[in-house]
Amino acid sequence: MIRSPSERPVGPPRDRLGAESSHGAALATPYAVVHRVRYPAGTMRLLLVTPPMIQLNTPYPATAYLMGFLRLHAADLGLELTQADASLTLFLRLFSAPLVARTASVLRQRARTAGKRAPVPASIAHFLKHAKRYVDTVGPAIRFLQRRDPTLAFRIVGRAFLPEGPRFEH
Repeated sequence: MIRSPSERPVGPPRDRLGAESSHGAALATPYAVVHRVRYPAGTMRLLLVTPPMIQLNTPYPATAYLMGFLRLHAADLGLELTQADASLTLFLRLFSAPLVARTASVLRQRARTAGKRAPVPASIAHFLKHAKRYVDTVGPAIRFLQRRDPTLAFRIVGRAFLPEGPRFEH
């Protein structure tokens, strides 16, 4: 806390840590007073968010490290901690059956609108041809990737379960 010049400390000069100083007037300034910070009596709720578009196959360590540190001191600081991963949330919304179906619908509409002016790229034509399979398999594939359904491993390696793009034809 910064004091005004009229509020000079009373008593012998003190150093920065509050001990008496032998330096005399050099530390007898209003800025040499040490104050303890008090935390509010109530609990402070804190949300740590991992931003979207961060690498999904490797955990983003910054929020995890910060969360671990704060958990160690949460009781002393009066913190209630929560962590959210916006990157994972965005990915799970994009790769869901409803959004894959909606993407196919929008692409079909755009292909009809474009007509013969702009041919549909091979990868998009293949996706539209197999859109039903993509919609049907995106949920199970995500469950497998989240380790919630390991039984799919044998079906996936068989190469008949998941739709494959045109590059697999060769």
